[in-house]
Amino acid sequence: MNGSRNSIIYLVLKMGLKSWIEEAKTLQFSKEGIEQLCVDIAVVRQLKQHYISETYSEGGMPALEALSTLLDDMLDVIHDRSVDFDANDHREQNQQNANRACRRFIESILVEGSNSFFTLDES
Repeated sequence: MNGSRNSIIYLVLKMGLKSWIEEAKTLQFSKEGIEQLCVDIAVVRQLKQHYISETYSEGGMPALEALSTLLDDMLDVIHDRSVDFDANDHREQNQQNANRACRRFIESILVEGSNSFFTLDES
């Protein structure tokens, strides 16, 4: 790894996400907790592309793809650690709701004329 902006940001995000996953493995989550974490994950998923170049890779794997895999792992962990209901039955609905909430959040911080930094990923 070199000392480039991409490598430093990637390393910080990767370490943060791995720590977040390990912490989540020790907790149990209510329906509301899972919904909030789904929104948090959706926001990170949207914003990561603004901090790391799409072409940057680490260890032969595109960095954005590696971070997406960690975010998917986090979703698996929180749904498996649900206490209120079988969260896996509602996983797709949680993601759709989270994506809508993320979209509203990003739209709320867009300032007219300066929206070139934040663009919404349609996926």
